[in-house]
Amino acid sequence: MRQQGKEVGANLVEIDLVLQGRPTLESSRESLPALDYAVTVTRAVQPERYEIYTATLQKRLPRFRMPLAPTDRDLVLDLPALFARSYDQAGFGGRIDYQDPPAVPLSEENRQWLDELLRGQQLREQPVSPVEKAPPVLDEAGALHEKIALAAYYLWQQEGCPNGRGKEHWHKAVEQLRRQAEAE
Repeated sequence: MRQQGKEVGANLVEIDLVLQGRPTLESSRESLPALDYAVTVTRAVQPERYEIYTATLQKRLPRFRMPLAPTDRDLVLDLPALFARSYDQAGFGGRIDYQDPPAVPLSEENRQWLDELLRGQQLREQPVSPVEKAPPVLDEAGALHEKIALAAYYLWQQEGCPNGRGKEHWHKAVEQLRRQAEAE
């Protein structure tokens, strides 16, 4: 695909955000800083030259100059803003379980950094011991817990699956069930 673009005289922009497999960069990475992500811009007027924008998992994704038509000024594309808007509009906050580890292997340093970041944004809870993870025996208290969890889930869905408000939904569910019990 890259070669075809060069043959027809197109500007090429390659965005490599995959943390595994082979990088898409054609050029040597020797002179580049450590990177997890890269954006490579190849302009049709100078196809032998590259502009390379890099980032690491812990560093903000780059803004980069994207060439358009030869007579147009470059467009500055802000990847973090673009991804944040897409994330919000698609409702990924309610679809991603941040308690689970990422699907790609991370270094211990990056894993710890990500864990702290998610905890700071209240997307991940403190780790629990294996004893606390054991499935509950559904006695009367367990059944009540299940009712509250289900009610909290429905409240969360009714509000459009907002991110970071689990405790609020839990407390609303407890109050809702308390009022129902008093009415009976």
